[in-house]
Amino acid sequence: MAGLLSPIRVPRACGTVAPRWGSLVRSGLRARGLWLALFLGLAGFGPVPLLAQGVPMDLDVVDCHPHFYDPSRPEGVPWPGKGTPLYRTVLPEHLRAQRMFRKVTGTIVVEASSRVEDNAWLLGLAKEDPFILGIVGNLDPLSPTFARDLERFAESP
Repeated sequence: MAGLLSPIRVPRACGTVAPRWGSLVRSGLRARGLWLALFLGLAGFGPVPLLAQGVPMDLDVVDCHPHFYDPSRPEGVPWPGKGTPLYRTVLPEHLRAQRMFRKVTGTIVVEASSRVEDNAWLLGLAKEDPFILGIVGNLDPLSPTFARDLERFAESP
């Protein structure tokens, strides 16, 4: 298995699909160099930033997989564990405060907890904050309360 720093091997046809990347890869550029080139292009340090080539800057950007949680809630959180760097409150305002190449204008949150009421907590956040455009809930289809829970949460806009 190739490691992160081993040379990238790509079929020759890559050059016809993406000439710039294909020639970089075929020239023996190592993965770390490729990632550095990608980072510098994304950050705007190259001659032409990679993501700014002919792309309108007024696009809506939706982050489609954040997890929001608050360990200070009375019931706490099942994850992350205490003492870990992730054991902190993470809410929509924290996502909005992140510096990004393009401003994130909305989010679709993913519930990772298996606790049914954590879905209700996220729906409460969404009701208060229009930044949350949708929620991917987490219900166990094998649970005896699945139909009732699904019906209950489906009533939320």
